[in-house]
Amino acid sequence: AAVVFIKGENKDLMYLAGGKGLVVFDVTDPKNPTQVGEAITFTKALGGGAGGGGAAMAVNGNRLYIAGGHGLREADISNPEAPTLLGELIDTGAINDHADLALFLHGSALYVAGGKGLVVFNVENEGPPVKVGDLIDTGALSDQGGASIQVVGTTMYVAGGKGLATLDVSKPLNPEKQNVATNTGLLSDNGGSAMLVVDKTLYLAGGKGLGVYDISGSMLEQKAKIDTGVISNDGNVDLRMLGDTLFVCAGKGLA
Repeated sequence: AAVVFIKGENKDLMYLAGGKGLVVFDVTDPKNPTQVGEAITFTKALGGGAGGGGAAMAVNGNRLYIAGGHGLREADISNPEAPTLLGELIDTGAINDHADLALFLHGSALYVAGGKGLVVFNVENEGPPVKVGDLIDTGALSDQGGASIQVVGTTMYVAGGKGLATLDVSKPLNPEKQNVATNTGLLSDNGGSAMLVVDKTLYLAGGKGLGVYDISGSMLEQKAKIDTGVISNDGNVDLRMLGDTLFVCAGKGLA
């Protein structure tokens, strides 16, 4: 499943996408979410992913991009309470139905990472996303593992079942692979992955633990590896920072 938050007119909205489709909730009162309108169901868009039913979303102005095990969909959210699907399902060439996936918007580039690799779409203009270039083998993504993306300045970090890759995105529509670390000690081939960047620190979680990296220099430097006690070898994982506290949510609980 995937979640994004949207600021509506006098309302705070949460979009929730999963194996059966997309639903909108009013979360103005965070303790009492209420559904807005009818759920949008997809005949063939989501499904698949580590832990069953992988999904990812990204927002670009009045456009919402939704990806799942079967492809990529675009929705018009100019009326945030009533998203409208646009166009047809897009075969990205990067996604399969049993690995996790990730979307990341960087300028006019939409990056899609999945079990087959990384692809780039140009979303500068209204209309369907336009695929740019060929599938990129990052060296980090695996056929059945997790997928996560972060971009800091002109560097993209991609994590998956095989490792952690860095790419140069000084030209956002033309990423160039730089390095891949396959010995992180954190990632497992059939487990999820998650990344979070705070200032010059990158947190990376995978099936084997949580890592802390210094990204202030030109090379990644792992400063610590932490056994959180909540991450499983074959389940999903997510990271969130609230204030000065890092939360890890995974198959065994919350830390």
